[in-house]
Amino acid sequence: MPTTATTTKRGRPGYDQQSVLVIAVDVFNRHGYDATSIQTIADQAGVAKGLVLHHFRSKSSLLEAVLEEYFDAHTEVLQYALRAADGSPRQQVHQLLDHTFDFMVEYHSHARMVCYLAGRRDDKLPMLQRHARPLLALVEAALGGFLPTDGPLSVRQFYITVGTMVAHSFAYAPLLDLGDGAEDMRREHVHWVADAMLDKLGLDPA
Repeated sequence: MPTTATTTKRGRPGYDQQSVLVIAVDVFNRHGYDATSIQTIADQAGVAKGLVLHHFRSKSSLLEAVLEEYFDAHTEVLQYALRAADGSPRQQVHQLLDHTFDFMVEYHSHARMVCYLAGRRDDKLPMLQRHARPLLALVEAALGGFLPTDGPLSVRQFYITVGTMVAHSFAYAPLLDLGDGAEDMRREHVHWVADAMLDKLGLDPA
């Protein structure tokens, strides 16, 4: 499975671009994008504001880099999953879901931020859509052979449903205190929902 680590761009000794990105995601989630300033991120990192601006020209360019990191890593993981997938369409969907779960273990904070920004439907939406477009195109190309192109069971509707269930597992499951084995139960539940949708399409259960 590919690594989701990104190549870092070194600035001053002891701090790099990747470190700034990690802190930015945390601060955006805790304070909201609008309420966060470059100074806030620098204070959280314990560095001078100029060091953050050494890597990123503005808060908007910093957000752009965070989104690029998240969607590029997500796309890479799904590309790997699709190359490795074998068996029936149903088995391929299960493998795709499992790789998505594994990805979200590392990137759930990014997913939380993306969901928040998308829900606002403001001037950041075009930026989100631009970064999400290649990921959606990949999913449509992979699943379009056995899922409809439109309607309530289309590729896009299918991906929205199962993708949201995976992402929200990391947001809401902890609130319910599901105990030991919660992640495995969520995986099984998402597989079951995906199977129910595939059953509706009359796909071979094998």
